[in-house]
Amino acid sequence: MKINELIKAVSTLVGSREIIDHGSIRRLYSAQAVRDIEIAEGCDEVGTGEIGDDELAGVLEQMAENGDMMADLDLGVLVRLEKEYIGDDLENYISDSMKNELCALNRLIYAARELAYS
Repeated sequence: MKINELIKAVSTLVGSREIIDHGSIRRLYSAQAVRDIEIAEGCDEVGTGEIGDDELAGVLEQMAENGDMMADLDLGVLVRLEKEYIGDDLENYISDSMKNELCALNRLIYAARELAYS
């Protein structure tokens, strides 16, 4: 995979998404997941929030298309981003076996921020 392809793929993954943020439970938002939590927790309302950053996604997309920006990248930071990149499918970053199923996505977003703003 070329560097600009990696950065472009990451830009689509780090965009803003709605999540369920209910106590220790953090997962992508779905109506079914909300119902499941309401039943399991015996509550009427489930906390929600957001993960990702549309501005960051835009910066990364510009970076992938700009040769001058690509030439100025810090290699160490780029390597850290590549280590956190699991694939271009969002499902690769979701771990159903954890209450906070978004840990891998959080690490990717952090590495992308470091690359974009270093």
